Amino acid sequence: MWKLITVVIAKLLIVILRLFKRHATALPGLVAERLHPHLLSKMIKDVEGGVIIVTGTNGKTTTAKLLRKILTQQGQRVLANASGSNFTRGILASLIDHASWSGRLNYDIAVLEVDEAYTPLIAAETNPRTITVLNVMRDQLDRYGEIDNTVAMIGKALAYSEGLVFNLDDHPLGVLNSFVKKTTTFGVAPGIHQLLPSDDELHAEQIEQTPAKRPADVRLLAFKRQPKQTQLTIETQGGKYELITMLEGVHNYLNITAALATLVHLQGDLDESAIAAVAATKPAFGRGERMEVGGTPVHLALIKNPAGFNQNIRSFMTQRVGGVLFIINDRYADGRDVSWLWDVDLSSLAKQTELKLFCSGVRAYDMALRLQHEELEVEVVEPRIGRALKGALQSMPKDKELLILPTYTAMLETRRLILKKQKTRP
Repeated sequence: MWKLITVVIAKLLIVILRLFKRHATALPGLVAERLHPHLLSKMIKDVEGGVIIVTGTNGKTTTAKLLRKILTQQGQRVLANASGSNFTRGILASLIDHASWSGRLNYDIAVLEVDEAYTPLIAAETNPRTITVLNVMRDQLDRYGEIDNTVAMIGKALAYSEGLVFNLDDHPLGVLNSFVKKTTTFGVAPGIHQLLPSDDELHAEQIEQTPAKRPADVRLLAFKRQPKQTQLTIETQGGKYELITMLEGVHNYLNITAALATLVHLQGDLDESAIAAVAATKPAFGRGERMEVGGTPVHLALIKNPAGFNQNIRSFMTQRVGGVLFIINDRYADGRDVSWLWDVDLSSLAKQTELKLFCSGVRAYDMALRLQHEELEVEVVEPRIGRALKGALQSMPKDKELLILPTYTAMLETRRLILKKQKTRP
């Protein structure tokens, strides 16, 4: 009875918040968590196909979206926290939102994107079929501490999991192999590894891959970029597969490999439905998303640590880009410590002399100082995101694209402002 009362209260709160045009992705879950501490474990029992947890520093949202798309393509009803709110309260709010008013979840399987620090808590409540671990990098040191602490958190979660899928090329994750019996690994061919440096390799002049004792179970062998898509060659123990994707960037090709490795772990190998689903998947919101505002093309790509920042510059900094708007916040979901900005490699920006640079967000002046240290000229420093976005759009030369690189909370606000300009519902 208490479960029913809690679900009804939380669902009413979701309705009220949305009437006031709020996201309702966390507060309803927080209220439900306080009223019924183990509501998550009681609700998730309805999902007979079990739970897949996706965690790691970078790539969680995109990998979870790919998995959701593949499983839906196969005809399964997939429950997911698609908003990207990946703390306990966000996941619980998503479950309540998708449940009936009686608290029933009418789904076959669940794919949950989970913050690394919350993975032990969610795993204890859901007893997942597998946990897919993408990578571990120095991210939000005020929350996680060093990398070995992040790995330890994930290790605690594996005590509740039936299986593990992990990145064989991310060497700190190797210790996780001993926590569970059923494991599947993914990785890339040696020639691709140098495009995906680990945290320790970010500033290395030459990246050398230490060969694993055995190749990964699922590997990205090659990719060939085409004008509007990329062809990937993926190898499993069952053979080689050619895939097409609309996603951009080597980091996203690795996310695809991780999603396919999870499918292999669950089902044995790939099928045509998985290949078709990958081809149909568009970028997750704010993760390389393309839009148009007042005739100006806009590319929105989330940043939150040096590795992700570097990958986005490498992937999206093309000749079409006429300006870059950096939006740096330091709220809890972003990480309070922004010293990581000094580990980012900005040397490639100096090569484009006509590039216009703009800084915004709570820590706009920190970003401007970082650019100034590289002797890069900043057009405008404007902490207010709306004004900075308007100014950057007005300054874009004709036929040029604006690349926006925001931290997490800045991405949400920027996306909302863009969609408001487009008169599109978020």
